[in-house]
Amino acid sequence: MTLTEIKDKFFDPELLLRLKEQVEAKASSIISKEQKVESLEDQVAALRVALDVKYQQAQNKITQTGLKLVSDSVDYEAEKIRFENFKNQFERNKTLYESGNIALTKFQDIESKYQESKMKVVSSENKFFQTKTELVNSEVDLNGIRADYQDKISKAQSNINSTNAEIYEAQGSLAKLK
Repeated sequence: MTLTEIKDKFFDPELLLRLKEQVEAKASSIISKEQKVESLEDQVAALRVALDVKYQQAQNKITQTGLKLVSDSVDYEAEKIRFENFKNQFERNKTLYESGNIALTKFQDIESKYQESKMKVVSSENKFFQTKTELVNSEVDLNGIRADYQDKISKAQSNINSTNAEIYEAQGSLAKLK
């Protein structure tokens, strides 16, 4: 089959104008997507800096908590020694009281110090174990920080890759239009 006649009503007089608009729109789309990639790359860089800062803060907290743990451990051991001393005094004075060699008020004073020392041992032990738990939690937080920021960075890089793919696709379409 051969066309012998073409009618003017089948031609689009605005075809060149529309084609020019499509080319401009594709070019603008490519520019916008390139700007999006730049913004995402800036976001990734900012996330990496934030990761480094947060990670350093978490490491500092671990160091501080470790030092606090050493201090609490020393306090706990000192309280145990004080308790043993007061316990020995209490037992010696109990024997003296029972044999009538010291007054009740002096024995009660020693018994009070013994009980107070017992309480301080329990208190310092609790403080020691709280600090130990805090150290473990700080170490867990440190690992969580890295994982959290890696997830955010990976998502941003995935967006960069998909936007780059869109740019290449748009460049291909633009080439076809030209």
